[in-house]
Amino acid sequence: MVATDASGEHTPSIGGVSPRFVREPVEAWLAWATEAQPTACFYLSDPVTQRWAQGLANAVPGPLLVLESGEAAKSWAAVERILAWLLEHNADRSSVLVVL
Repeated sequence: MVATDASGEHTPSIGGVSPRFVREPVEAWLAWATEAQPTACFYLSDPVTQRWAQGLANAVPGPLLVLESGEAAKSWAAVERILAWLLEHNADRSSVLVVL
């Protein structure tokens, strides 16, 4: 739910309020997804954020991919794995990828 623009600044995405200040992020996510009606939702996390991702996926169902944590895991091979996973699950232009 936190979007970052090219400058690295967080962009407001829930009624003009930064997601950092949302008291009930799962409820906010459910409200946004209900209004936006994406064709599919996908969740990407590491083991540290997996529980949060699962909570969001319980509210708005979709597959979850858990990758290793840390700088060493940030590689082109990881990008290829994510893209292959999205293609395997038929992601399209109206799909949403939630990265935690």
